[in-house]
Amino acid sequence: MRRTNFAEVRVGVWTLRSMARCRRQISDPQQVSLRDSSHLPGEAGKMVVSILRRRKDQCLSNALIAQAWRADHGDPVDVLIGVSSPAAGFTAHAWLEDRADAQSVGLEPIHRISPKSDRTPTS
Repeated sequence: MRRTNFAEVRVGVWTLRSMARCRRQISDPQQVSLRDSSHLPGEAGKMVVSILRRRKDQCLSNALIAQAWRADHGDPVDVLIGVSSPAAGFTAHAWLEDRADAQSVGLEPIHRISPKSDRTPTS
């Protein structure tokens, strides 16, 4: 079994704190404000995905956290919120625009959340 290194622990702490912060602010997704993660090593980003997958939080908060991480590391991407037809049994889901998954198939995007412009790090 591989041991977790210090960078991954720091990224894990950022992710867990972001989840708690996002839960408190999620009533207005456009205004969710997460701490900057650009000082953390981008190669440890797999830890963010791993924690979000294991914790199974709301899809919207997961997408916003992943969006913030990626924007902080120079890869801004939009979050899409989509819904299915009421005739097909109403469902809603949020995902990163470039990460369409099985749950987003057949959903019509109705809202887009762009990353905050101040999140993108400058060189």
